[in-house]
Amino acid sequence: MNQSLDKKLYSLPASAHFLESLAAGLLAETVKNPEQLRHYQIYLPNRRACRNLALAFFKAAQQPQALILPRMAVLVTAGAAEEGEDFAQDQSQDPELSKSIVSPLQRVMVFAELIHRATGSEQSFSHSLAQAIALSRLRDEMLAAAVEPTRLKDLVPSELAEHWQVSLDILYPVLQGWLAYLDKNDSLEAVTASQISLGKRIDEWLRAPPPHPIVLAGIIPPSGIMTELMAAVLQLPQGRVILPSVDCEVLAWNPESSLAATHPQAAAEALLKRLKLGVDAVTPWPADLLRGHSTAAESRVKGFARVLVDDRPVPAPVDLRVRRFDCPNLGGEAEMIALHLRETIESADHTTAALVTRDRTLARRVTVELQRLGLGVDDSGGTQLLRTPPGVFMMLVLRGAAPEVSPSELLALLKHPLARAGDPRILFLERVRRLEKYLLRGTRPGRGIQGMINGLTGQVKGLSDLQRLELKDWLQKIEAILSPLTRIMASSATSMTAAIAEWVRAGEALAADSTGRADDLWREEAGDSLARFCRDLAAASTEVSRFEGQSLPDSIAQLASGVSVYRLHPSHRRIFIFGPAEARLIHCDRMILGGLNEGSWPNALSADPWLSQPMRQKLGLETFDQRIGESAHDFLGCYGAPEVILTRSTAALREVHEPSRWLRLLDREFTEWPGQGRLGWIGQRDKSVETPEPSQFEPRPTPPLEARPKAVSPSGVRLWYNNPYGFYAKNILKLSPLDRLDAEPDQSDRGTLFHAILKQFVDRFPAQLPPDAASHLAAIGKAEFDAILMSHPEIAVFWQARFTNAAEFIMAAENQRREAIEKIFTEITGSVKLATNKGELTLTATADRIEVAKDGSVTIIDYKTGNAPSSHEVIKGFEPQLLLEAIIAKAPDGFAGLTAKGEIRLEYWQIKGGKDNNEIKSIPSDRDQKSISTSQAIAEIETGLVALFEKFMTPDFPYLVEPHGEAGRYDDYHHLARQGEWGVVE
Repeated sequence: MNQSLDKKLYSLPASAHFLESLAAGLLAETVKNPEQLRHYQIYLPNRRACRNLALAFFKAAQQPQALILPRMAVLVTAGAAEEGEDFAQDQSQDPELSKSIVSPLQRVMVFAELIHRATGSEQSFSHSLAQAIALSRLRDEMLAAAVEPTRLKDLVPSELAEHWQVSLDILYPVLQGWLAYLDKNDSLEAVTASQISLGKRIDEWLRAPPPHPIVLAGIIPPSGIMTELMAAVLQLPQGRVILPSVDCEVLAWNPESSLAATHPQAAAEALLKRLKLGVDAVTPWPADLLRGHSTAAESRVKGFARVLVDDRPVPAPVDLRVRRFDCPNLGGEAEMIALHLRETIESADHTTAALVTRDRTLARRVTVELQRLGLGVDDSGGTQLLRTPPGVFMMLVLRGAAPEVSPSELLALLKHPLARAGDPRILFLERVRRLEKYLLRGTRPGRGIQGMINGLTGQVKGLSDLQRLELKDWLQKIEAILSPLTRIMASSATSMTAAIAEWVRAGEALAADSTGRADDLWREEAGDSLARFCRDLAAASTEVSRFEGQSLPDSIAQLASGVSVYRLHPSHRRIFIFGPAEARLIHCDRMILGGLNEGSWPNALSADPWLSQPMRQKLGLETFDQRIGESAHDFLGCYGAPEVILTRSTAALREVHEPSRWLRLLDREFTEWPGQGRLGWIGQRDKSVETPEPSQFEPRPTPPLEARPKAVSPSGVRLWYNNPYGFYAKNILKLSPLDRLDAEPDQSDRGTLFHAILKQFVDRFPAQLPPDAASHLAAIGKAEFDAILMSHPEIAVFWQARFTNAAEFIMAAENQRREAIEKIFTEITGSVKLATNKGELTLTATADRIEVAKDGSVTIIDYKTGNAPSSHEVIKGFEPQLLLEAIIAKAPDGFAGLTAKGEIRLEYWQIKGGKDNNEIKSIPSDRDQKSISTSQAIAEIETGLVALFEKFMTPDFPYLVEPHGEAGRYDDYHHLARQGEWGVVE
């Protein structure tokens, strides 16, 4: 076939594969002279389109043959991240293009400095930097639309809200200062240089038209130099423009009125008006050259265009090639998408599939799900630098160097795979584990790394002296690496250049291997991107005159947020993850349009600190409605694929999502959705799961008798009775909970502190009290609280206030009881051996306080700084401590030097430290004493303890989870049974 494409302006429908159709047309045009194809010059919007067009030429060839491909180059719109063709390469002698180009980071830094001066240094540098980044985006838009800063004077301040007037008062001087900076340094902005080179290429083409075809494909440019370039191409004898996803029928529906800015064809209509062309100037791409086109897809796309302009569209028939899934959450959506992509791979017809989404979080989760399914697929939108291992590591360096770094932040840095500080990785990790286990678990030893070093000065439980000294030397080495950066970050005024240099030095020192090299930090695409960012940042930081060291983490996070890392080669040949801009020209057999929620696709209106939407419209900048139109055009381009799957999540993090406006429009077209409908596969899967019988998976360990404990304490008895499985885990498996990392002192620590104060007081005055006993108690308390004042001042002050309140109650109780007391024992340990049918059981306990009265009676007291157990809980055995201590007390020498010969009383002293919540609770209570006496309660608990021991000394008797159905008080072992996975939850 030899078909000549002799028109200037073509359009390709959204229902056709753009690149394959373009390749088919150019091959058909050069079929008689294939060598002519190499003279073609084709401009495309991105590098992926260039790579895919090269593949499309071989795919569109009618038979296997060698092809000399045309020259393909990227023509990038202003402000895009990707580099386009260097139009200035043949004009290097031109004075205008010989100027230096200001880097994006350099411009941001200059903007931040100018904003800092314009605001009178009333705000932090990181705040100025955030405004500078937004201003940099605005500046690119102004350059692309040829809006001079003087146009800002056209905005009438009296018509604006007060905060927008303030914004203009800063914006205009800053932009004027920027222009003065460019003149002073004889520099150009990147967009300006691109516009100059494009302008010169336009002049060159019009003056001497190229002898070869020029094809501009897949681009609908905004106003400005790009439109001029397109107009020039249309004037060339062999110039040709091919527009993507343009429907001439829609444009011709109502030629007397313009489409709404939110319509997907609005940008094409505006382009034709700027080119001063009518719809009749656009020629549809020849039907016999279309690839991947189907009448069903074409009808689908036209139906979507119809519902955009018609309030009452005609309902379309069910399209079995379109399915919709409303998933319950983002995780379910990612899983469902990954399974559909995997299904594509398993098909025998070599079909392709792509996820297209604006939601980068969804893209990352789909990537992880695909990895779980054994497929490595990269997000073509790239990975944020700060989400790559080197980027994460360098941000952790900043957190680890904070003046008062917490143990969790330091461990996050030290546990990163890149951290080794010159040591072999295995040795380094072993030291990190020791540091965490023996020093950082529990209450923080002190503030910052120096506080941790001080914590290693004395004895550390679990570490030998040699191990402690080795760990201290190692931690001092880490502190020496980070301390210069710490000093800079603690400074209120420093050099940003010095701060960046110290940051990089500290990162390299911590990432250094045993040879002293930090090659792993700068390895592969992520390391290379990080190296370029650090280099450019160091060069740009010289523009900043005053910098607060504490702003360094926020500043680097803001500057690196726009840096993405891209793989040099695609990781899979048949499944892909695209952003909407990349997917415009690339059709796969199955297109999954994900994250179709309002605020995601289309994007939510982003806050602009400089200009409001009316201000932007008056200046001629792109408005939010126009961005929605571009988003609609992207959606339309993907919606014409052979098979389309539309997905969304209905909720995330307790936030209910609203469906995208595109879905709501399609709801008006489709009377019903094919496939599994809105419930989605994930919802149906979750509904089909049947709850298993609890007994099927309940743990029932039956260890051998020789492994079962024959000695127990009151806390062990409580756990044994309430949760035997927890008793099994603690006493047979020997599992003990780790203290929480960097734990704040809690109620348990407060109880320990109060116990220590009371013990000192009673040991100092075991008999009669002096007249100034209250002052002695206060002095003991003050000494104890002063010990924790330095590390936790806010907690020490709060607890001391509570103790002061409790001290009044304690002194009143002491003064009332001392006359009748002969002797007081504190923190006394005792034991008793109980004979049973299954052997001997040893019961041990440590009593807080035992009072022996002059009449021979004994009172066993337990201090409680929280809520004391009720009498019912004690008698029923859920809180048996006092009763078990009474069993020991009545035995001969159960507690050394004490044998109860008279009445035994049991009391809880509740000393919470409030005004009205301190009291003495007797066990049994006055109400319970009517049904049971103290001696009866003691006898019953002893009988019950013996029976419990005999029951568990039966070989096949299991250690069950909560056999009585009452959990009692919380224990550290309950979660180990994983009851939520097998139990029935009402």
